[in-house]
Amino acid sequence: MDVIFKTKRGSTRVSLSLLVACVVATSLLLITIVMAAEYSSSGVVMNATIGYTIAITPSSALSRGILFDSINGGTNNNMAQNDTTGTGNVTQYNITADSANTDTTEFWHYANHMNKQGSSPTLNIGNVTHESNTTTPNGGSNVNMTNIGRHNYGNILMTTSWARIGSGNCSTVLNGGNCYIAYWLDVPSGLASGTYNTTYYYCGNATNGNTACA
Repeated sequence: MDVIFKTKRGSTRVSLSLLVACVVATSLLLITIVMAAEYSSSGVVMNATIGYTIAITPSSALSRGILFDSINGGTNNNMAQNDTTGTGNVTQYNITADSANTDTTEFWHYANHMNKQGSSPTLNIGNVTHESNTTTPNGGSNVNMTNIGRHNYGNILMTTSWARIGSGNCSTVLNGGNCYIAYWLDVPSGLASGTYNTTYYYCGNATNGNTACA
């Protein structure tokens, strides 16, 4: 179908189908442009660092402190009071790794030098030695330190800075497991009589973690 447009200079014939096609094509082009501008997307990194959870509990004997009986000067390997009070003469000093811990537990300890009450003489903390052992929830081979204190004397010196308990056997204690410890004291000859005190510190951290005891 043709449409005739009349002007002063004459008339022009235009095909209606061509006109309609042009209009439709223009409308479709406008719709396409609008749709392409309605959204834009991208992506970024999502990251989270989850730390280990560690909890420990001392035995009742350790909570009361590491106590020695009255000791004579010039004697060695004097056992702490609770070194051999348990069934089978096993130590009652132990620290338990919580069953809900999210990693195995590594145990550490230290103590400052022992000072005489009301005076200045000092008993070097290196005179205290210790040994350790572990028990596992499934009843592994290292259940207790049998007869500790009667046949096995400690040879690991206490220090004034954080150090692993024992020779490393309390470094990967499983959840619900224990680090058993026994303590001995050597008293040098000529040390002034009296009561000597210090504070014993202990700590448990994640074996595979990066947070140190402080």
